[in-house]
Amino acid sequence: SRFTNFIIFTQLALPGSLNTKKGLIFKDDKYYHEFKGLSSSLVGIAYDKNSTWPHIQRLSILQVWEYIIDKTKILTDKSSTNIENGLNAFTYLFDYSTNTMHNLFWAMSGIEALYAHGELGIGYQIDKKAKLFLGEPNENKKVLTKLYNFRSKFIHGSMSIPINNGWLSNDDQDQYENEFYEMECTANRLLTATLQKIIDKDLKTFEFEFKLKQ
Repeated sequence: SRFTNFIIFTQLALPGSLNTKKGLIFKDDKYYHEFKGLSSSLVGIAYDKNSTWPHIQRLSILQVWEYIIDKTKILTDKSSTNIENGLNAFTYLFDYSTNTMHNLFWAMSGIEALYAHGELGIGYQIDKKAKLFLGEPNENKKVLTKLYNFRSKFIHGSMSIPINNGWLSNDDQDQYENEFYEMECTANRLLTATLQKIIDKDLKTFEFEFKLKQ
């Protein structure tokens, strides 16, 4: 499991570079364990030339791994901080790399853990805090509003969805799948960029404070 953890967190250093088949681990020339094949949905954000915000970095694998070991306890215990919640949510993007709904759910879980405090105004908090931390998008200013509204409609049952294993025209099916994929890529990109910057700045805590200006 530790080797699998390490492989997954290389994707905070080099997003989209992971695609492994089932493998075997040998120790001292003896079979020790096996690990499952891994791939991720991060390829969509790594090679999307149309999205420029937030910026995806390339970090050192050693820098990421040392941060996980030194600044968190997630390898040996459940998460206890919002940063650890975000990191752990990131690891679930590798279980079902082709399941857009699964990945969107976990990416949004990580985003809300990092940027939202309390139950009120979650969409507003994500929008303001993410832009403060990652900078303002040059284009598509309402990208985060669109993402959270999409998430809310999906989670709360107000979205028009097709029956599972049902039938739609090719155009309708493509439109439905493309919209989900677009939102998945946006959420993945936001979560990945946020965690990258947290690691790059070697942050121990990730908190925001609102002040009333007079």
